[in-house]
Amino acid sequence: MGVKDLWSILEPVRERRPLDDLDGESLAVDLGFWVCQMQTAVRSAAPALQKIYLRNLFFRIVALLQRNMRLFLVADGKPPDLKKDTMRRRIQQQQGKRPDPTAPSQQGQANRSRFMGVMKECCELIALMGLPVFQLDGEAEATCATLNQDGIAAAVITDDSDAFLYGASTVLRNFSLEGKQPTVDCYRMERIEKELGLDREKLVCLALLLGCDYGEKGVPGVGKETAMRFLSDFHSGRAVLDRMREWNDTFRPTTAAESAVFKRVLSVQSFPNEAIVEEYLKEQIVPLHMCDFTWTRPKLTDFILFMGGKLEWTDDYSVAKVVPLIALWTMRECVANGLAIKGLQPVCVVKKRIRNGCQCVEVQWKRLTEDQTTIEGHYITLESTELFAAAFPDILSQFDKAQADKKPVKRSRAIKIKAPAQAVQEETPADDNIFDDSVILIPDDETEQAELETSFRDQPLTHPLEDAVSESFKDLAIDAPQDNKLKVVEINSGRESPLPLMERLKLKYRAQGQPFPHP
Repeated sequence: MGVKDLWSILEPVRERRPLDDLDGESLAVDLGFWVCQMQTAVRSAAPALQKIYLRNLFFRIVALLQRNMRLFLVADGKPPDLKKDTMRRRIQQQQGKRPDPTAPSQQGQANRSRFMGVMKECCELIALMGLPVFQLDGEAEATCATLNQDGIAAAVITDDSDAFLYGASTVLRNFSLEGKQPTVDCYRMERIEKELGLDREKLVCLALLLGCDYGEKGVPGVGKETAMRFLSDFHSGRAVLDRMREWNDTFRPTTAAESAVFKRVLSVQSFPNEAIVEEYLKEQIVPLHMCDFTWTRPKLTDFILFMGGKLEWTDDYSVAKVVPLIALWTMRECVANGLAIKGLQPVCVVKKRIRNGCQCVEVQWKRLTEDQTTIEGHYITLESTELFAAAFPDILSQFDKAQADKKPVKRSRAIKIKAPAQAVQEETPADDNIFDDSVILIPDDETEQAELETSFRDQPLTHPLEDAVSESFKDLAIDAPQDNKLKVVEINSGRESPLPLMERLKLKYRAQGQPFPHP
């Protein structure tokens, strides 16, 4: 639960971020929150699905590990004395009984037998996956907040808003692992202080006024709007706490916002509750063994037996799910320490693929010696190209070299046979075949102009190739009188240039009334 209505108060600073932004980060996980969340989802399910929370927990952890995240999984320890009465009332309500304030606190005691039984199963599964579970006295979110505050974890994964009251700087909730772009809601204390004016001590004041895990009722008649108006009159939460400690029967409020809160506080005994203030603001020390993330190789045989007994998974299905996890551990171990003796041994890269827009390689691994289930002598998994290249660069280089050495297969092309040139001369207008539209002929005198017009009307024109002109043509062209030479003008450019040799020969023969010989 945390602080009543705090998530709605923090809504303006909520950031919907892609999960890719957290790749490679260390995260502190409130394991109790995860278990409660998944247990609630299957509470009304059929008996065969009553332990489905184990399946959900497994796939959720795998999804985060595949993004190169380091998970500090934290379980609840012995609950604070403040929370025992709260837990007793909750248990009575779940059993359909009216809370009995006169009943001794031992009736609803802090062991939470059923929940602790579920938590024990979850911790056993996590251990089979090779991950440690940390447990200290007190609330899990308090330990996670300390890991975040000390810089060991970049963020806290929890749904308890009082993680901020314990000192957390970044809290993540509402994970969405579906689709190609998984997302998560992110809340940062930096923005909470800057945009909402709420520091850690002011958040504790909200817990006192609105209610929290240690004082569910809060101050009757004080809602989030009234509380926020009151807190806005103070620069710091310390000043607010000091002000609250001054409230008594003879106190006189100085503002309307303070008066609205003060007149309702008088009905609450022992306000403010110093035990709640102490619980949230006390300093917690993290043991040295929690400072480093240590992941050992997942236990294949024990995992098969556990999931078969709890979820009725077949041996083949269990192997198919845990082998990619062992492969992931193997690659990380190789990158970190240079060798993973107890891990999987890669045989080769089968091919390259793309998964959700990311470059991947299909890898063949040698079968583990303790695997008595898999018939084939190998496994096939799909791995990140970047991680596999960092762990086994030689094997990826061999694949790339083999691909480069493959000669591309040439496709047969149809042979096109060129039709021979027609020997028959076609009669077409001269201005359609011989001359470009951008070129005109200009004769040297009017007589030649008249002869040309007559020749064009009476004689069909041909245009043999220049390289087929006989030596006699070239001689005639050389001996031809220069006064009969024609010029060609390009209309577009306005420049003059000599007419090509072949065209000059044609025109000269026709001007003299002689037939134009063909080669």
